Amino acid sequence: MKRLMAGIAIASAVTMAGGAVHAQDSGYNTNDPTVAVSPPSTGPGGSFDVDVDDCIVGETATFTFEGETKTDTCVGASADSLTEAIVAGGTATASFNAPGTAGTYDGTVELDQSAATLPFQIEVVVPTVTVSNSSPAAGTTFTASIPCDEDSATVTFNGQSQTVTPSNGTATATLTAPAAAGTATGTFTCGEAVASFSVTVQSTNVTIPATGSSGINGTLSIATVLLLAGAGMFAVTQARRRQHTA
Repeated sequence: MKRLMAGIAIASAVTMAGGAVHAQDSGYNTNDPTVAVSPPSTGPGGSFDVDVDDCIVGETATFTFEGETKTDTCVGASADSLTEAIVAGGTATASFNAPGTAGTYDGTVELDQSAATLPFQIEVVVPTVTVSNSSPAAGTTFTASIPCDEDSATVTFNGQSQTVTPSNGTATATLTAPAAAGTATGTFTCGEAVASFSVTVQSTNVTIPATGSSGINGTLSIATVLLLAGAGMFAVTQARRRQHTA
């Protein structure tokens, strides 16, 4: 009896395996692998993932990017039967660092059992610094921000440097405008990305024109005329009183 049951189990396994291979060879429930890059763009030196979906569970995925090669085994959820284990799609992933120069870069993923080569692409962009006030008054504060997914970022401005911790993918620093009017420049560094920025500092001094066109000079002139006129009238009045007395 035991031999009979063992024979039945072996025959069932062989039948299932044959059915699985036949299903795969005949195109039934075959895989259709795709590749995606996350994020689709990053700054110089930034990290990104290359994800393959619907590869054959157990096959090897070979990732090639900028002269670097990485491999990963396609994995999937546990199957209830041998058929599902063979034909069900899985996933494979590899991580890379972007080049230090802005541009568009290509890579490939080769799947040995799927006999497929999947191209992928990553765009490297230099981040832009955003300032809260591009024309701050001398001595006042403003903020400068840059997209950054690193653990820290460094900003240099007006001869001083500070390190800030990015939050939600953005690094922000509070800066103080110089005391002198003019253009002041700085740099923000996040990983290998270095972005420059500038602000135009406005003077806080009030300049009074040297000509009589100034409102203050005009007021003084009117006051002087009225004072002289009043003094003249007073002198005339006193003279008339003396004549009347005499």
